[in-house]
Amino acid sequence: MGEAMARINKVYPIALTVHDSCYVVVPEDEAQTAFKFMEAELSRTPTWAPGLPLASEGAIGNNLKEAG
Repeated sequence: MGEAMARINKVYPIALTVHDSCYVVVPEDEAQTAFKFMEAELSRTPTWAPGLPLASEGAIGNNLKEAG
């Protein structure tokens, strides 16, 4: 999670983290692009753990309640 967040933060500044959740604030027209990028980064297997199955899930919303 930490490595993925470091990569994400280089492209989209992280606004909030809660345990294993990561939130960014982007313009609405960038939301899908940001979501796909974050999903890919959070699912990327680290080089030090080959074969480790990872997945991510998330949502897009106008506020924290909608984004869940």
